[in-house]
Amino acid sequence: GNTYTAAASVGFGTGSDNLAAIYVAHDITALVSTNTITYTSGTGGHIATAAFYATGVLAGSSPIDSGATATATGTSAAPSVTSGALAGSSELLIGMVAMRGSALTFTQDSTNGAWATPPNSAMDSSGSGGAFVAGGNLVAANTSAHTYAPTLGASVFWGAAIIALKPAAGASAKLPQPLFDRQMAA
Repeated sequence: GNTYTAAASVGFGTGSDNLAAIYVAHDITALVSTNTITYTSGTGGHIATAAFYATGVLAGSSPIDSGATATATGTSAAPSVTSGALAGSSELLIGMVAMRGSALTFTQDSTNGAWATPPNSAMDSSGSGGAFVAGGNLVAANTSAHTYAPTLGASVFWGAAIIALKPAAGASAKLPQPLFDRQMAA
């Protein structure tokens, strides 16, 4: 099977089980519709996940632009995280926000570039004070720092992360395609 490694993660809020993280696997075996990705939480609690794949990303041991990786936390309806400067243009930025709350709404960031979905949003099945995760992607036109700042329908604890994936030689990264969107409860 494929092995996924945390490219960025940050704890948020008041509980020890609140985690915002982006996991990455590269040089992987392609998944088909009958395959599953399993996430096991060491702390229990509420879990919401979304997964996707991207093509045109650098193969090998270091597709992640580590200088661009950043995390942030807060309590508001306006989460925001800003990357470091990118190593090159045409990198694929992945931004995500995880939060706790009920009846949350999410509006994709449209003020800091043309952020697109996926990753899709997902909420755990508890529906009450549970976990919610959402995100977006952007192919960078330049090497400057980029901000991911969606809006939420209510002020809640949140954690956010942003990473950049280097494009393959001679190609720019292509927009991610949704792999699955699952609601899970621990």
